[in-house]
Amino acid sequence: MSTVTFLSMLLPKAVKVQFAKYERPTLLSLAQAHGIPLHCDCRNSVCGDCAVKVAAVRPLNGTTVALTDAEKSALWKVGKLTAEQYRARTLVARAPLWRLACQYVPSGEDIWVAF
Repeated sequence: MSTVTFLSMLLPKAVKVQFAKYERPTLLSLAQAHGIPLHCDCRNSVCGDCAVKVAAVRPLNGTTVALTDAEKSALWKVGKLTAEQYRARTLVARAPLWRLACQYVPSGEDIWVAF
């Protein structure tokens, strides 16, 4: 089982959501399924409104992270990626802090999500 812990001033307390590692939910679908008020206008990686901070509970060294072109474009547009992160094909060793909830699919590690 993997655990996503949602943290927000909009929540009375942190909400932990567990799912099986073989499941492939986006952060947005997990939030919606559990009544977490995560804002998203387009649901298609265009607006960037669903940008959330993501951090691994136990970061893995040497992890390679690939963002979709749509996710990179939306995060760049709203100022959540550095120029270096935007130009890179993959990001090695350290994932970007900001991700789009409508696109990001947890890879099976336990994470915190702040919005």
